Amino acid sequence: MERPGLAALARQIADEMEKETYDYWRSQPFPLAYQRVFDGEQVQVEITLQERNKDYIQVGVTVDDGGASAYYPAGWSTVIYREGAQRRYDPLEEDVTGCPVGIAILVLALTGLLAIVALLIGWLRVNV
Repeated sequence: MERPGLAALARQIADEMEKETYDYWRSQPFPLAYQRVFDGEQVQVEITLQERNKDYIQVGVTVDDGGASAYYPAGWSTVIYREGAQRRYDPLEEDVTGCPVGIAILVLALTGLLAIVALLIGWLRVNV
């Protein structure tokens, strides 16, 4: 199986894991390993505990087809929150332009654009 297919499967498994509760995953004996058939091919799945505390559990999913991809499996990570727990900040879930870092990136991009325009105007004055 090609790597993009394995990566899609890792993300799909992570999405399925989010349907279970924090308490369910807290009680699991990590690492978990099993085989699964995906698009007619058997793949190997491993679920590992990356972080666990009173508010959430972060788990990683790796998938390989048992061939060369076993040396560099496709992976995905997900966080399962305890009910009522405050979610931690995730910059990927927000509009980047709404945070200070996003504003700084936007200012740098505009400054670069203005510098290019200034160089173009200078070149036109000299050559036209």
